[in-house]
Amino acid sequence: MNFNRAVAMFLVGGALLLTAGCAAERVLAPSPLPHVKPEYEKAEFWAARQPDIAKVIAGEERIREINRGALLLDTALVDIFAARPVKREDLLAFFSRLRAEYDLKTFYGHSNFPLRRNFFDGVFEDMDLGSLPAEAVPEYALVVRETDMREIPTHEIGMKEPYDNEFDYFQYSRLECGTPLAVLHFSRGRKWCFVQASFAKGWVQAADIAFGRIEDVQRFVNSPPLAAIGNGADVYADPGWRRHAFRLPMGAAVPYLTSAPEHYRVMLPVSDARGKLRFREGYVKNSELVSVGYLPYTTEGVLRQAFLLRGQPYGWGGMFGGRDCSRFLRDVFRSFGIQLPVNSMRQSNFHPGRKSLEGMTDGEKKAVLRDFEGRPALLYLRGHIMLLLGVVEDRVYAIHSTWAYREESEPTPRVYHIGGVAVSDLSLRGSSGETLLSRIKAVTPIY
Repeated sequence: MNFNRAVAMFLVGGALLLTAGCAAERVLAPSPLPHVKPEYEKAEFWAARQPDIAKVIAGEERIREINRGALLLDTALVDIFAARPVKREDLLAFFSRLRAEYDLKTFYGHSNFPLRRNFFDGVFEDMDLGSLPAEAVPEYALVVRETDMREIPTHEIGMKEPYDNEFDYFQYSRLECGTPLAVLHFSRGRKWCFVQASFAKGWVQAADIAFGRIEDVQRFVNSPPLAAIGNGADVYADPGWRRHAFRLPMGAAVPYLTSAPEHYRVMLPVSDARGKLRFREGYVKNSELVSVGYLPYTTEGVLRQAFLLRGQPYGWGGMFGGRDCSRFLRDVFRSFGIQLPVNSMRQSNFHPGRKSLEGMTDGEKKAVLRDFEGRPALLYLRGHIMLLLGVVEDRVYAIHSTWAYREESEPTPRVYHIGGVAVSDLSLRGSSGETLLSRIKAVTPIY
């Protein structure tokens, strides 16, 4: 068991002790999971089952077409550099809908007590919506320190149950250094910024971003990339490796400048004393798993990238340095320059080749999924998404970042904690008692 998983189990165990009598028994899941043979946990097993796995599925131009096409689908993806001024009434309507949701739901904060109406009154007052102009003209910025995108401008957590601190529903995503943003509004005191990223909008801390000309931000984003293709790559501010700048997660990139025998030289975004965007040189050891340019898009490559993350911890919205189900897939496909959204339903809508499986029997679903073997495809069910591996001995297998599964037992149900990226078959059951296979709504090819 890795340290992160051990900590997660300790936290979950504490929660169970404090909610005894109403929670299922929770234990660590076996490894491998049920019906998973040891060889199934290796990319080579799945690669050997398919022909032409090294064949390039899509070249750079086709990938650009796929990314552009996704902007026209129900993915919430946007080209921030084409952003137009946003009308005041549209922003007010957005925040009004958000506030209405909070009035209907109960959230628990750090104290494990419900967050009352006056808490949300204070948060929305700090948004300073009264200062919105008739039209919010975007300003442009880059993230200069890894930061959280929050649904509302607060560090308070929003749990759906007391002691369920692994899931903060105010957390949307973790943004790495170099993420481009269109800034639309500031909170009172300019501590927080309401921003639009390419895949989502939310609040980030102003101290973690630097403002620059749109031309400078675009040039940074469109420069030839040095991409992290392992779990992560460390970036330094000096070639002597004394000043660590930040860590790039899989698929993230910074502009590549030159190579030397011991390092790659890259461009880093930094903030001056006034919060203005500046650039400086950075360095990445040549021993890191990185690529000058994105990887060739092949089935073999997708399997390799996915299995490099097997065993990495789960993290809702990037919490605790982990990946939830959609972030896992986003990082895998970013390695090839494919820009998936971060929401599972929207990832399912990423490609017009999406095929609905609703209303089908398990047998009918298996027959359809066999046709998708050998090419990258996503399996969507409400609130979750997975990468299809294949069908073996009439069982469908996938690799995904998942929290737990449930089995009925006496005197109480038993919940098996996974808490990370794992290979499973789709007979596992969720909190509803239904199998993953029975809950699958769609399969989406990514090619």
